[in-house]
Amino acid sequence: MDIIIGAITEVVKYLFSPFMDHVGYLVHYKRNANDLREPIARLAERKEDVKRSVDAARMRGEVIKVMVESWLKRVNEMQSKEMTLNNILEQSKGCLQGGCSAHYQVGKDAKQMIDQVKELLHEGRTFIDVSDPAPLPPSLEIMPTLEFQVYDSTKLVMDQIMDALKREDVNMVGVYGLGGVGKTTLMKQIAKILERQEVFYHVVMVTMSQDPVWTKIQGEIAENLGLPLTQEFLSVRARLLLDRLKKEKRILIVLDDLWNPLNLLEQIGIPYGNNCKVVLTTRRLEVCIQMKTQFNVEVKVLAERDAWTLFKWAAGDIIENDNTLRPKAKQIVRECGGLPLAIITIGRALWAKDQSVWNDAANELMKRSSSPPDIEV
Repeated sequence: MDIIIGAITEVVKYLFSPFMDHVGYLVHYKRNANDLREPIARLAERKEDVKRSVDAARMRGEVIKVMVESWLKRVNEMQSKEMTLNNILEQSKGCLQGGCSAHYQVGKDAKQMIDQVKELLHEGRTFIDVSDPAPLPPSLEIMPTLEFQVYDSTKLVMDQIMDALKREDVNMVGVYGLGGVGKTTLMKQIAKILERQEVFYHVVMVTMSQDPVWTKIQGEIAENLGLPLTQEFLSVRARLLLDRLKKEKRILIVLDDLWNPLNLLEQIGIPYGNNCKVVLTTRRLEVCIQMKTQFNVEVKVLAERDAWTLFKWAAGDIIENDNTLRPKAKQIVRECGGLPLAIITIGRALWAKDQSVWNDAANELMKRSSSPPDIEV
C-alpha cells in the first residue's frame, strides 16, 4: 500500500506541479515583479561601472573585448524587457479585458528574469580588463626596390646582422658607420624581413639624435606598443615601459642614430635580453663598445662600381653615353665618397639639368673634397 500511495503521490506531483507553477505566476505577479527590481538595479549599477571603463579604454584607442560588448548588449536587452513588463503591469487593471493574461505573463517573465539577471550580474563582476591594448601602428614599410639597392657588400652586412639577432646569446647588436652610409635604410629593410619571417612579433624603430629628449623617446616606443604614458617623471615612465616590454613575446627595438652611451633600463626602460633585443646604429664604434654590444657590424661606403650604378639610377642612364656629362658625373660620384644618400640626393637634383648645373655641382663638391658630405640616412 505504501508503494502504491508513493507512486500516486509522485504522479500527482508530476501532473499538478506545473499547474501550480502557472497558478503561482498569476497569483504572485506583483511579488515576482518586486523581486526583480533589486537585482535589475544592481545590474544597472554594474553596467555603468563597466561602461565607464569601456569609454575610458576607447579614449586610449584600445580594443574592447568581444565578451564585454556582448555582455553590455544583453544587459541592454534585459533592461528593455524589464521596462516592458513594468509598462504592461501599469496598463493592466484588474482581471478585465485581458488583465489576467497580462498579470500571468508579468509573473512568469519576472520569475524567469530574476535568475537571468543574477547570472548577468555575476558575469559582469568577473570583468577585470574590458579591453586589449591598442593595435600597433602599421609596421615599417619596405622601401621601393630601386630606392634600396642590395649590393654584395650590403647583402653581407644584412646577413651578418640578421644572423646575430637570431642567436640566443646575442641581445644587443651595434651597427656603425659614417653618416649617410645607409645604416637607417639598411635597418628598415632588416627589421621588415625579420618581422615577416616572424623572428620578432613587433619591431619598433626610434631616432635618438644628438640631443635626445628621453620622454619623447619613451613616448614613441610606448605608442607603438599601445601604451599611453601620461606620467611626468622619467623613472616612473621607465618602470611602466619596462613592465610592458617584458610582456612582449619577441620584440626588436632599433635605436637609430645614437651619439652617446646611455643606460637603457634607467633612462628609457628597455629590458634588453631574452624576449627583447636591441640594435644600436651609430657613427662611432666607441659608442657600441661602451654600450657593451655583443656583436658589431660596420656599414662601409659603396665600392666605386656600386656607387656609379646607384648614381646612374638617380641621375638617369643618359650619362653613361653622354661624353660631355660622363666625366663630370664620374667626378661627382668620386666626391660623394661612396655615401648612398649623398649619391642619391645629388643625382636626383641633377636629373635632366643642363651642362652648367653639372659644372656648378662638380665645382662645389670639389671645394668640400676634404670633408665629404656627412649626411645621416
